[in-house]
Amino acid sequence: MPETIAEQEAPSWLDPAEVCGRLMAKGESADLIRERCWHDTALGRLETWDPALLTALDIILESRFPMFLTWGCDHKLFYNDAYRPILMGKGDCLGRPFSDVFPEAWPTLKADFSRAGAGEAIYREDLEVPLLRNMRLSRTWWSFSYSPLRSSKGDIQGVMGVLYETTRRLLAEQTMWYSQAGMRAVTDLAPAMLWRCAPDGRILWANQMFETYAGETSEARRFQDLVAVEDQPAAAEARIRADDERVAFEGQFRLRRADGVYRWFLVRAKQNWDSDGLLVEWCGSAVDIEDWHGAAAVAGQEDREILQAMSGTQPALLWTADLATHELVGLSSEGQAPWAASLVGDGLRWDDWLANIHVEDRARIAAAFERAGWGEIIQEKFRMGEIDGGWRRYRATAFPIVSGEGEVRRIGGMLVDISREAEPRLYLIQSDPAEQNRMAHALGKAGFKVRPFDDLRAFSLVSDDLMPGVVLFASLAEDQPLLQAANTLRLNGPRLPWIVAGVPGDHLNMVVQLMRLGAANVLPQQAEVEAIAEAVREALPRQTGLADEQGSAPRKIAELSRREREVLDGLAAGGTNKTIALALSLSPRTVETYRAQLMDRLGARTLAELLKLAAEAGIVDGH
Repeated sequence: MPETIAEQEAPSWLDPAEVCGRLMAKGESADLIRERCWHDTALGRLETWDPALLTALDIILESRFPMFLTWGCDHKLFYNDAYRPILMGKGDCLGRPFSDVFPEAWPTLKADFSRAGAGEAIYREDLEVPLLRNMRLSRTWWSFSYSPLRSSKGDIQGVMGVLYETTRRLLAEQTMWYSQAGMRAVTDLAPAMLWRCAPDGRILWANQMFETYAGETSEARRFQDLVAVEDQPAAAEARIRADDERVAFEGQFRLRRADGVYRWFLVRAKQNWDSDGLLVEWCGSAVDIEDWHGAAAVAGQEDREILQAMSGTQPALLWTADLATHELVGLSSEGQAPWAASLVGDGLRWDDWLANIHVEDRARIAAAFERAGWGEIIQEKFRMGEIDGGWRRYRATAFPIVSGEGEVRRIGGMLVDISREAEPRLYLIQSDPAEQNRMAHALGKAGFKVRPFDDLRAFSLVSDDLMPGVVLFASLAEDQPLLQAANTLRLNGPRLPWIVAGVPGDHLNMVVQLMRLGAANVLPQQAEVEAIAEAVREALPRQTGLADEQGSAPRKIAELSRREREVLDGLAAGGTNKTIALALSLSPRTVETYRAQLMDRLGARTLAELLKLAAEAGIVDGH
């Protein structure tokens, strides 16, 4: 191919009298092409342009969809009116090489241009492309198609492109994903079975506690099938009455557990109706009241009434808060635990509620609420005073609530009493939903508090603030190689021991590499749950200190999250909140939050005590 089009001989068949004005398209971009003086450029006079180029220009210039074409070996750019907003702030781009117009995007797009120039049609969906807009480099995403553009002689002289920006959609989907992930986290943490079902009772969705209790997947299963046969007539009658009167459903029934045992539950459900008044679905919850029911069977009538009033008590509280007014609202005011009573009432603001939190935790929790308002999903632990002057420990989960306009005006979350929480944690990464549910249920019965994740990405979102435990790689998605995931966890994950289950027996080399990367154990593909549970128990003492002396500085520091350890290293090196924030690409306010959090975990009341603990653990100058 000649270096420039100007080096090609003018086609002998061209008659200037016939081709003059052959560009027939309308529009501002078309007018600019006709008005431009091209005779001193490599393209030459407009009337000498290849008819194939003029035809292609006529096609794209009158399209209302963003389109462009390039011509020549240096890809001189032509575009229609719909494409012009993409060029905002870039000056006069007509006829300039594409690489000069988009130098920031050219490294990403160059290979696709080369493939199209070689005769291959290219299609990309949601490709991330850096783009300079108004003197600011932005992350943008595009779906586009590139096609080879041939001259009248049949050789490829350029590229024709059709494109559409998908940045706004992808960012909206990401925001919605975070919101849904937050809601899923809250529902999985709820100390009650939650579900949604079709009008015929078929389960559409259920939280982790429901799946753990029922011990099977939700597909093709009806909620009424879990109800004891003796209780089904009363349940059906209560449901019919609720439908007729259009009120919420409530009753006490026995539900079948996975092992066939029946337990008493307080069941509440509410209907969702469409605009035509037709029932769309039921949303329900069930709270285990087996212990209460057993006590009520032998109690007197007066005791029975007291216990019945207490049966709705839940050790957790769902809440929402308005970002503008700071007003807090408890979402299930009936039967709340006594410690949650301060969240129920009109006009309560979270500033008033924060006053009841331990002074060393107050700033961290206030900052956590603010982070949730900026779009983060957070989980923090804190101490709150009791009436008798003691302190109880709680876990607060908060997440943004996205409005229909895509704005965050409210946050929501859950408050859980964890004063007696002591089960060993197991973080299960399993990509297969059915197998994930089976393993979570089996390992839960083995005595572990299991928190499942679909993939490493979902685990990474919360890995900075996990409690001590063990990470179990059971299965990863096909696009996430095991060794790559293990190396990512080693470099960027929390300081938790991790084991792998499911490595084929003939992959000895992979086993060796995993152990070198730091795996506490590697189990074969057919490992039984008992073997996995034993491997987890062996790994737990490393992290939870079961084999170490309680209260030792090295053990406490080993339990810190990755981000907390980075802040501690910065403090040990003599850094301030500002210098540490700069080094970690965080805000000083966030560093202050992590600093308060790690001081709480280490039991340090002052910076001097914190640095003394760091010295006892062998951390000197941040090493």
